[in-house]
Amino acid sequence: MRFSSDDLVCRIACNLEQVHTADEAMRAWLPLVSELRPVSAAFEAAHPDGLRRGYLADLLVVLPLPEDRATGGGSTRSRLLAAVDALAVRLGLDPADFETDEDGAGGALKA
Repeated sequence: MRFSSDDLVCRIACNLEQVHTADEAMRAWLPLVSELRPVSAAFEAAHPDGLRRGYLADLLVVLPLPEDRATGGGSTRSRLLAAVDALAVRLGLDPADFETDEDGAGGALKA
């Protein structure tokens, strides 16, 4: 896959502990998957001997970075933070938990 410097590329890992079948997991994730339209998605049952229960999803999502005008300055870091803030809120996460890397062009948001 090829990405542009104006793309926000996110890997989103989810765990639904409360579901017991693949059908339940797919129904639960369908609204989020439909909204985010990942470029790739993998779904699997959690291993019975592992720390997680239920079903796991791994989504690769590509979103455009906001235009310079929308961020009030337009540095790569400010554009990245604006895009991550919106995605974090949508996922029910705290955007303040996002940590940028040294050059400000990437980072991680862990829940």
